[in-house]
Amino acid sequence: MKNILARGGIEFIAVLLGLTGSLWIDDYNNNIALNDDINKSLIALNDDLEIKLNKLVEKSNKFEEGLLNIEKVIENTDLTLLNHSELDDIFSSIIHHWIDDYNHSVYKSMEASGIIYSLKNTELRNNILQLYSGQFSDLSDAIDYNLNVIKKLDDIMNRDFELRDNKRRLVMLLNWDNPINIAQFQNNIEFRNLVITSRLIKVWVLREINETIKEVKFSQKEIIKYLNDN
Repeated sequence: MKNILARGGIEFIAVLLGLTGSLWIDDYNNNIALNDDINKSLIALNDDLEIKLNKLVEKSNKFEEGLLNIEKVIENTDLTLLNHSELDDIFSSIIHHWIDDYNHSVYKSMEASGIIYSLKNTELRNNILQLYSGQFSDLSDAIDYNLNVIKKLDDIMNRDFELRDNKRRLVMLLNWDNPINIAQFQNNIEFRNLVITSRLIKVWVLREINETIKEVKFSQKEIIKYLNDN
């Protein structure tokens, strides 16, 4: 009888150990699969950030160049001394918003799947969350304000200025042969106020672009460090 009980106890323990081992293997395999998904997602995120970084650097240069042109209008530079190409550059700097909001599909996929929250490296996880929900959000706000000012400038252009018909360029251009257009740059108070507002908003956008560049570079460095260690 004792042998039967002993044998039954041993069999129970063997079954229990087998079950426990099986669960441990499943858990181990699940962790490997999760870590693999995290690494693949971080690689995709880093690649996406590299694309964004290159565009941000390009836009930063564009904003700096455009702000110099806008300054000529605000400082009452004698526009009659400029040729049509130079005038087009100034007008383009005023009327174009230069930057559209960014698509964050890779990050949104990581967030929706919960992968970003499965990242055990708290510092990296918080850094990525801050980059997207913080800095990119701030940049988006500045971009929206900039676009709203451009829309108001569009209304004034269509109402108070004579446009130039140019089928070769899909942009709004002014007829510089009409002296009234140049006079408007100094005499149209509503237009000048919006140009000054546009400069202020563009300075804000430029500041957010440069701050985003800095944070993107830092995030990329941390992502690469994590991938090398894992």
